[in-house]
Amino acid sequence: LTAKGLIAEKGRTQRTFFELTERGREYQQSGTPYERLADLVKERGPLQLTEIAAELGLDNKDIGSAFGLMAKEGTVAMDEEKRVTVKGDLSSHVRTIRSLLDRAAAEGAIEESTLSPGELEVIQSVSKKRGASAAPFRVAEREEVSYRMTDEGRAMASRIAEQGLTGEEIGA
Repeated sequence: LTAKGLIAEKGRTQRTFFELTERGREYQQSGTPYERLADLVKERGPLQLTEIAAELGLDNKDIGSAFGLMAKEGTVAMDEEKRVTVKGDLSSHVRTIRSLLDRAAAEGAIEESTLSPGELEVIQSVSKKRGASAAPFRVAEREEVSYRMTDEGRAMASRIAEQGLTGEEIGA
């Protein structure tokens, strides 16, 4: 229709979505490394990072990253024997990740424009555009194109309506 001059592009809108990856689905169902680390240490008492990783079946780097963020936020600490101890409740950052995982699982994808500034900051910190298998969220950009009918298109539509033709009869 564009090539025949019957419609013309009206506009393009770029929309960004955040979709769960396989890892994100796993975190949504089994818990994030942050949640699992805190739960295990609360249940079993102080443990070394390698013990936590082995017990939870997670990579040392994932547990190390979780510990680093949680220590920075004051949720966990390391004692004199290099064991992790829980100092407080999960941070708002970690609670926001949980709510975003649950929301994405329920909705299929989260549109960027529906996120608060705080949620956007958190989801961007745990998302990747390419090679997203290691991240819980994948960034998906979609472009929506809208069209308008041209004067020629309106004239053609009028002729079709006057003749009472159906879509099949005009080859649509």
